[in-house]
Amino acid sequence: MTLAGRLERLVPALSVRERFLVALREYKSDQKVSVNTADLPAGPKSEYQDYARFVVALNNILSHYADVYAHQARFLQEHVEIQLEILNNAASLLEEKEGLPKEEVSWRTFRSGKEVTVPTYLRGLSFRLREQLLIELGWVWQGLRAIELVWLEAEQELGEDPIHPTSRDLLTNAKELVAASRSRLGARRKPREPGSEMIEEAWRLVRSSARLQSLQDDL
Repeated sequence: MTLAGRLERLVPALSVRERFLVALREYKSDQKVSVNTADLPAGPKSEYQDYARFVVALNNILSHYADVYAHQARFLQEHVEIQLEILNNAASLLEEKEGLPKEEVSWRTFRSGKEVTVPTYLRGLSFRLREQLLIELGWVWQGLRAIELVWLEAEQELGEDPIHPTSRDLLTNAKELVAASRSRLGARRKPREPGSEMIEEAWRLVRSSARLQSLQDDL
């Protein structure tokens, strides 16, 4: 008997969860899913579908949001960083033209209330824009980490990583994009971890997506 034939004989002896994990591993390795649920009674088949809807939601809906975060990070990188460069270059040109020394800008500059030169004003705009950009990038990072933490919790619950490598790569690339932008901006502190509310919102999206899939299952 072939290996495939022996596996087919073994599958019915597996629990619903074990049977699903066989299918999940085939899916993640881009193999055709060989597990058949036609022989399952209504109760175990519903349990199998619950696992399937859960994993589909983890991959599809959260991968979609990871992609949205990646686009946001890319926008910040390509557009806002360009504005920073324009402001800093304009300040440098004016300083060179007027023979002015370069003045370092910090929050103390704004709080002092003293008059500043035009180049210093431009550098001040750049400084504030940079600070806002770091806040935005921190928010994107937290969103990506929330997805990553939900995936980790799901893996602990299932006993198997439920995420397809392409979905995992999408999130990893987005995080690398954010990290590179923060590095160029000279960020000194690590970004904050997401709060419980953000993580719970990611779980809510997963649960909502899984429930929506049941409409198709019942057709």
